[in-house]
Amino acid sequence: MPQFDPSTFASQIFWLVVTFALVLAVASRIALPRVSEVLDNRRTRVDSDLSRARALTEEAEQVLAAYEEELATARGNAKQALNEAASEAAKASDARNDEMSARLANDAKLAQARIAEARNAAQSSIGEVATDIAVAATDRLVGVRPAEENASGAVAAVMKERG
Repeated sequence: MPQFDPSTFASQIFWLVVTFALVLAVASRIALPRVSEVLDNRRTRVDSDLSRARALTEEAEQVLAAYEEELATARGNAKQALNEAASEAAKASDARNDEMSARLANDAKLAQARIAEARNAAQSSIGEVATDIAVAATDRLVGVRPAEENASGAVAAVMKERG
């Protein structure tokens, strides 16, 4: 094997150094700047993406805060509107109840007036009916028909006595 021959070590080492120097020169002038450029671009892009992500996160937080504020305002407005509607409904109900109470009170007064009128009419006709009954009963029981004035006076005296 020629690479293990000690007489060729010096030339092998020389060519190893020359080849290494050439590869190092090519790598440092061509490959390393490209790799460095790619790494710099990547670092710049990552930094840009991170700053954009932070900005979007802050914007999202602001939007969320504004949304929650609007939602709280809307809930407050809805609660206020509901309370106002309930208050108006209660007022309307009270007004209708008052109107109905007044109408029922008026109807009750009219009914009491009609009852009093009917009672007065009945009481005034009680005397006449009692007189007719007394005349008919006396005629039937005794066989004598009393005078209308006598029967009327007797019925009036009994009614006066009984109240």
